[in-house]
Amino acid sequence: MTNQNRDIIFALTIIVLSLLQHHIETIGSRFFLRVIPERKFPIGSDQREQKAIMLGERVFKITMNIICVVSLYSIMLGDDCNFLDVRIGGKS
Repeated sequence: MTNQNRDIIFALTIIVLSLLQHHIETIGSRFFLRVIPERKFPIGSDQREQKAIMLGERVFKITMNIICVVSLYSIMLGDDCNFLDVRIGGKS
C-alpha cells in the first residue's frame, strides 16, 4: 500500500535538500578558504576557490549521509521494527 502523501513528502524533501545544500556548501567553502594552505593554493587564485567549493560539496554529502544513517538507524530501533540484528543494537 502506498502512502497517500507520497508526492508531498517527495516535493518537500527536494525543497529542503536544495535549501540546505546552498547553506551547508557556503559554510564549508568559507571554512576551507581559511584553512587551505597558502603555499599550495595562493590566496585569490581560481584553484583555491574551486578547491574550497569542491570541499564544501563534500561537506554537504557527508552531512547528508550522516543524517540519513542516523535517521534510518533510529527508525530500525523502533518498537514496531524487528529487522535490526542484536549485534548492532536490535532485537532479532
